[in-house]
Amino acid sequence: MTLDIPKYKKFAFMQLQGRWKPAILGTLISILLLFIFSFFQSKAPSINYSELMTVPSEQLFTALQESASGSGVGFILELLNTIVDFIVEMVLVTFFLIFSRSPDPVSLKDYFEGYNKWARAILCGLWKLLWTFLWGLLAIPLVVIFVIIISCFSNFDGPDSLNYTICMILLFIGFIPMFIKTIEYSFAFFFASEFPEIGIRKSLRLSITIAKGHRWEIFVLNISFIGWVLLSILTFCIGFLWTLPYYYMTLTNAYHALLQDALETGKIKPEELNS
Repeated sequence: MTLDIPKYKKFAFMQLQGRWKPAILGTLISILLLFIFSFFQSKAPSINYSELMTVPSEQLFTALQESASGSGVGFILELLNTIVDFIVEMVLVTFFLIFSRSPDPVSLKDYFEGYNKWARAILCGLWKLLWTFLWGLLAIPLVVIFVIIISCFSNFDGPDSLNYTICMILLFIGFIPMFIKTIEYSFAFFFASEFPEIGIRKSLRLSITIAKGHRWEIFVLNISFIGWVLLSILTFCIGFLWTLPYYYMTLTNAYHALLQDALETGKIKPEELNS
């Protein structure tokens, strides 16, 4: 099976036809919610190391305590902001799954019902984040090995431009598995939303299952919206009220196609979706 991205995008417009109003309103509420929490998180105090360098030694301990206290508040707000991101992601996925099920009218009541899944959203988001972080750690050994080699076989005086460039290349290579896994995790929220009977870990495994063999196509689907994103930015982000529904609707269509193919080919058994 090959993902027919133009078909899914065209069908997304058809599914939104006559139902743009609730889609835009739901997206607007989501964006405002994310903006509010991001704003407060950005205003949180953090450790200013350049200022600490100028503090007299007898006042350094007090300054460190104050900075740590402020950074603690910042960490809590950042964690809260991340949790809100997870919840909003689940709400939007749930909302556009409703759009995909039938051509019937959709209301904001359907949008707000997605917030009832806040617990699954947090668990799913944290589980995805944990595995993404673990895969990202693969980049560290490559850089450590490079530094050790440079230290042992040359006069390593610091990260000059060549060393810095090599480190960045190694980091990029090390992050490739994480990028691949991020693509495979694209549909975890869809499974967690559509099949509440299955566990969060299974939602992630099922997402990996349907994405295998289609990673490049899923990647292409995502980057195909770059033009829409740039256009949305040029309109002072107002365009995102149309771009995000269009994107989520297209991604939902791809999810349905991949799941159907997995069921037909036996990669996923129907009973796996019930427990």
